[in-house]
Amino acid sequence: MNIVKKVVLVCAVFVLGGCASMRSPKVVISEPIEQYKYVYIAPTEKLTSGSNEDMRTVNPRDVIAGTLMKSGYVVLPEVKPELKSQTLIISYGETDRVGNSTIEIMIQFVSAETNRLVGSCSAYGKEEIEADAIRTAIRRAMHRFFEVPYEVVQEVKI
Repeated sequence: MNIVKKVVLVCAVFVLGGCASMRSPKVVISEPIEQYKYVYIAPTEKLTSGSNEDMRTVNPRDVIAGTLMKSGYVVLPEVKPELKSQTLIISYGETDRVGNSTIEIMIQFVSAETNRLVGSCSAYGKEEIEADAIRTAIRRAMHRFFEVPYEVVQEVKI
C-alpha cells in the first residue's frame, strides 16, 4: 500500500508540474506613452505551422497592429516627418524557444523623434501549433503593456 501512495504522489507531481502556468509577461516603460497617437510597425515575416490537416498562419505585425488599433492608435504605413513627435516605432523579435510549441517574444516601442526606447514587453506563448504560440505570446505581452500604469512600472523597472 505504501508503494501505491508513492506512485500516486509521483504521478501527481508530474501532472501538476506540467500544468504550471507560464512566466508572467515582463514590461519596462521608461516614459509615458500617452503622448503618442501613431505607430509604425516594422515588417515581419509570415509563419505557417501545423499539420497537413490543421495549418495555421500568423504574421506578428498583423497581431500587433490589431492590438494597437484596438487601443486607439493609428497604424501608419511609414514614419511621417510631421508626425514624428507623436509616433512610436514598433519592433518584434523572438527571444527564446522551448521545444516546438513554447516561444518567448519581445516587442520594443521606440520614439520616432528621439530614437529612445520608450518601453518594451515580453511574454511566452505555449500552444500546440507554433503560429498560435506566437499569437498568444504577443497578446499576453501587449495586454500587460497597456494594463500597467507608467508610475507603477517606474517603481519596479527591470
